[in-house]
Formats: sequence, C-alpha cells, structure tokens
Amino acid sequence: MGDHAVNILELAEQRVEKGLKFSHEAEDDIRDLFYLCNEMFEETMVALEKNRKENARAAHRIEKQINKLQMELREKHIRRLKAGLCDINAGVLFIDFVDNIEKVGDHLSNIAVGVMRHLRWGKID
Repeated sequence: MGDHAVNILELAEQRVEKGLKFSHEAEDDIRDLFYLCNEMFEETMVALEKNRKENARAAHRIEKQINKLQMELREKHIRRLKAGLCDINAGVLFIDFVDNIEKVGDHLSNIAVGVMRHLRWGKID
C-alpha cells in the first residue's frame, strides 16, 4: 500500500508542477473513490485490531464497490475526453490516480480476507 501512496503523492506533485487541471466532475469522482477507500481502510483496521469479521466482510463489500466505481470512472473519463472536456495529459494522470486508489483497495481487501480466515493482530511483548 505504501508504494501506491507514494505514487498518489507523486501524481499530485506532477499535477501541480505541470499545472494540469481536472474538471470539477473528475475531481468529484476522485474524491468519491478516495472516500470509499478511506471507509474501507477504517473497516479493515477495526477488523484487524478487534478481530471483527463483520468489519472484514464490510471491507470486502466496499472493495467490490471500489472496483465497480473504477470502471464507471474510466468510462466517464473516456466520454469527457471524446467530448473535449478534458485535457489528454490531465486525463492520463486521472486514470493513474484512479488505478492507484483502486490498488490500495485491493491490498485492504487482502487484509480483510485474512481476518475472515482467522488472521490475528497481536502485540508482541
């Protein structure tokens, strides 16, 4: 997950350095995906820290929503490009943002599945 976090940071830096702008719709789309991933992170952490399978199942359900949203955002993005509403360079960055956020969701899902299979988070004394 750390690699994807670094990728997201670097993408944000590129966006600023190159002065690339996203449409309001694209910004909202990334924000929605990020909030969904953050919700998944919270569920996964509770599942891991408290061994709560219901939170792990919730995280796994959210991962499916993230995957669906990723595909929807790609389709919306292609429509914006075809309509000339989006700069191609900003568009490449947009797809990279979406894909990296989705990959974080994949890793969180792996952790949630581990909890459902009795993985335990414990302190070493």
